[in-house]
Amino acid sequence: MPPGSLRVVYEDTQLSDAIAPQRMVEHYCNRSVDAVMGMAYVYALAPVARMSAFWFGGVPVFTTTGLVDELGDRKEFPLLTRMMGTYKTLANLMYEIARSQGWHHFYFIFNDEAGIEGGKGLPRSECYFSLYAIRNRIQKERDIIWHVDMFSTKNATRRKYADLLKKVSMSSNSEFSRSYASFYGFFSLFCSRKVSGSVELLSRGYVSTSQHPLCERIS
Repeated sequence: MPPGSLRVVYEDTQLSDAIAPQRMVEHYCNRSVDAVMGMAYVYALAPVARMSAFWFGGVPVFTTTGLVDELGDRKEFPLLTRMMGTYKTLANLMYEIARSQGWHHFYFIFNDEAGIEGGKGLPRSECYFSLYAIRNRIQKERDIIWHVDMFSTKNATRRKYADLLKKVSMSSNSEFSRSYASFYGFFSLFCSRKVSGSVELLSRGYVSTSQHPLCERIS
């Protein structure tokens, strides 16, 4: 491309579902947009990707976010290109891992202020969307059991985290021979399995064997 043929303009959308669409509409009205790259916030991305099909016969939107399943609707978002896949892909991956390891008991713990606060106009978190996709995949299987607990990073304490982790640890010591739990916003991965009457805990390279290793670890 010849020099000066490509102009890149940056806008600070402040992770706002009001400011981001407004900034893009301003560029449309000024006839100064041929393509959109962004936005980091999925609730800002959706309205822009929905409107862009009607700008100048169509303005493409490219994003490395927007992993939620709803954005895959080509009728609703015809010019949206997601460059990082979807949460459905993540869900299929987790299902295959669980099957290969023989895990049947899932325990999801994640940060979601909207769920804790009972809505109150708060958006659902990316943690919620990712685990929602995984849950939708595994709940189709009759031999898989799953449970959910949520917390808010705004008011969670060390005691709260400890109680949640103890709850998962005690659950994994039950009749189920294998369990898997996913922690978004606290631990990335926790899994445990019974080994010769004790419990083997594996979490980010930490391996220990005792009757209740997780409880001892955080108490």
